[in-house]
Amino acid sequence: MNSRDKLRLNMLSSMSKMLDEKNNSPLRDLLKKHFPWVSFTPILNWVPEQAEDIYWILIDLERIAILEIPRSSNNMDDATVDVVNVNSYMRKRISAETKQNLEVAIELMSEHLSR
Repeated sequence: MNSRDKLRLNMLSSMSKMLDEKNNSPLRDLLKKHFPWVSFTPILNWVPEQAEDIYWILIDLERIAILEIPRSSNNMDDATVDVVNVNSYMRKRISAETKQNLEVAIELMSEHLSR
């Protein structure tokens, strides 16, 4: 299994855990609140900061949601949600790893939507 295949499996596994209703997931709750139609949401990147966790999540083939979830509050109103266009995101200076994550996430999303 090559590194791209491992990335695909890891992305599918983390998404499955995050979307599982049995788990208490502030990330899932925030996604469902702002994007209730999503059922397939590959996580592109996650940065655990001291005060909050920041997630970049592909919500469709054209948009990425950036969610900042404070660690000190269980109130979802304290979280911030921004949406950026995939093309705009790709034009930014991103690492090779982040670019590969986005490419794999888009592949997975395309496969999911073609079913």
